[in-house]
Amino acid sequence: MRLPLRWPVVVLVGVVLAVGGIVGAYWDRVDHASVDARHAAALAGLKSDDVQARIRAVDALESVTKESPADQPAVTAELASFIRSVAGSGNCPDTGVGRDVQEALNVLVRRKVMSDGTTVVDLHGACLNNAAMGKIGLPYGNLVGTSLVGAELMFSVLDGADLTGADLRGADLDNARLVQANLSHTDLSKANLAGADLNYSR
Repeated sequence: MRLPLRWPVVVLVGVVLAVGGIVGAYWDRVDHASVDARHAAALAGLKSDDVQARIRAVDALESVTKESPADQPAVTAELASFIRSVAGSGNCPDTGVGRDVQEALNVLVRRKVMSDGTTVVDLHGACLNNAAMGKIGLPYGNLVGTSLVGAELMFSVLDGADLTGADLRGADLDNARLVQANLSHTDLSKANLAGADLNYSR
């Protein structure tokens, strides 16, 4: 009489799962305790009164995402919050953003958008006049009331972004994507829209 094959199958599955766990542990070389400590230190550095210290903190947050990609969604949200707090709404200066805010924007430009997960970049109400943001990815971003006068947004991806009431006068949107973007009450006076894709925007 043949013995049922149930137990050999169960044993085989158990071995496969065990090996998978070992391999997974082997490949996870991230020192999470160290990364978490540097992450916390960088967040504290963002509150410094010294501009250069804030820039170093921004760069430290970028290094956290490179060592631990799983931290990128949180870092993306933290950088956006930092930008809003430093370049908040009010009388936006024509001179442009500060060096710390520009560096935070640079990190957002360099990041891999797909690694953000479900995080949506929230820059609503920020004063980002004359900011260099070419090739930035802000799909479905919250840019409600954001001032982007004269901003460089060439080849940016703003698909599905909410730009309600945003000020884009004189902004360079050459070859930018604004598919399905909300442009209600958005000021695009003298903006460069050469090659821009505004399909289904409203």
